[in-house]
Amino acid sequence: MKKYNRNLFIYLMLYVVIISISPYISTTYFNNKDFAFKENVGFLPMNRFDDTTYDLNQDVQLDYEVMVSSDIVSINDKNYRTVFGEANMFEIGMPSIIFSKRSNFYAFEFLYGSAYTNDLEIVISESISNELFNKTNSVGETITIMGETFRVSGVVTEPEQTMAYIYFTNEQLDINPESDFTMYQSILFQDDQLPLKLYEKGGLDLISDTVTKFNRSDIHLQSLLINDLGLLLLIGIKAFYDALRRLDVEDEPSVVKHKPHYLKSFMGFVIWTTLILTAFVVSITGFYSSLGNLRVGWMITRDGIFNNLWILSIYIIPFIYIAVKMLIDKLKNNIQKQYIE
Repeated sequence: MKKYNRNLFIYLMLYVVIISISPYISTTYFNNKDFAFKENVGFLPMNRFDDTTYDLNQDVQLDYEVMVSSDIVSINDKNYRTVFGEANMFEIGMPSIIFSKRSNFYAFEFLYGSAYTNDLEIVISESISNELFNKTNSVGETITIMGETFRVSGVVTEPEQTMAYIYFTNEQLDINPESDFTMYQSILFQDDQLPLKLYEKGGLDLISDTVTKFNRSDIHLQSLLINDLGLLLLIGIKAFYDALRRLDVEDEPSVVKHKPHYLKSFMGFVIWTTLILTAFVVSITGFYSSLGNLRVGWMITRDGIFNNLWILSIYIIPFIYIAVKMLIDKLKNNIQKQYIE
């Protein structure tokens, strides 16, 4: 029995290790793909924001919270995708797909020029510059869009094909009032303590829904895959070990089973549930630490424990069982005594 408990404990600890380190393995793998996703930036698609009720702490302010919107405009009978936002968005970066959590995030790289400084200036991506002006460096050129003349202040790269945009200030949001295109929006965040500030501002919901360098759908999917493979591997090793063990003891005489003492059974229950709960806390802390840092991971886990202390009520079960069992045994003994007398 002791050997069985020791083996079970080893398997449990191995799985805790797998759960704890899998987000870091996935994060390292995806962050080595040259994405310019800095640790202090993130974005939240507004469709996620609208679908979730956040209890926001308005006293917590991030360094930057920039709303960006996407629409289309027509130039020479051809539609072009646009992004509306303040000039400081060029200091933060942009998701490859504004409305999707499964997006990469890139820092802006200006090939020529700089960000706009007034409402009649625009920034365009390199492919649009080549298409509209037959050259990459179109800084200083003017173009009429929806009856308004704009000057090109800068040309930026396109890390992905989905990032071919014309960038306007927010003052031009109504430049195409007849557009039937569904406008998509995201909030860009930037702060040197981003994970901690997000958690303090909106709790686990906000930090989980905000896409950051450490919190991305592809990373989570990869982590789940690693966890599943790890669990299957442990199950396979355990099954192989049990099969070998059965071959070794086939000819051994059967062992007489003894009824466990109530107190020993209860202590075993307490020890194992404590180990399991500890393993759960360690693994959850490790997983949520991948959203930002260990401090944030512990804060999320700690709050989750205090909000779910009812789980400790499982310790009432063995008390009730032992009390009922002792009462039944006492009644049986009394009946037997009366029968003997």
